[in-house]
Amino acid sequence: MTERSQAVDPLVPQTWFRSQAAEREAALPIWVQMHDHAMVMAGVSARQFYFDARVNIAVVSALSAYYQFDVPLVITDTYNVEAEAMGAKMVYSDHAMPTLDFREP
Repeated sequence: MTERSQAVDPLVPQTWFRSQAAEREAALPIWVQMHDHAMVMAGVSARQFYFDARVNIAVVSALSAYYQFDVPLVITDTYNVEAEAMGAKMVYSDHAMPTLDFREP
């Protein structure tokens, strides 16, 4: 077994990208915000993805490894959260990120 194969745990997506990153030369890191795409690829609902941190991190880590990004980006835009905290109404769906209800701004 190589050092890389020992470091990768097939059941722990976070180890996948770490192992790949260890083999790369130093360069500008590449990452991407890919919420809706990640949900579809993993077959999870938006409610699972946005309200279960373990699901979110596992999915983003797995997709980051799949596409060989340097870093998994496990953050989201917060403008919706901030707007909701200030009283804006939100629309929740199983198929897309929570969004402002533009019918009642």
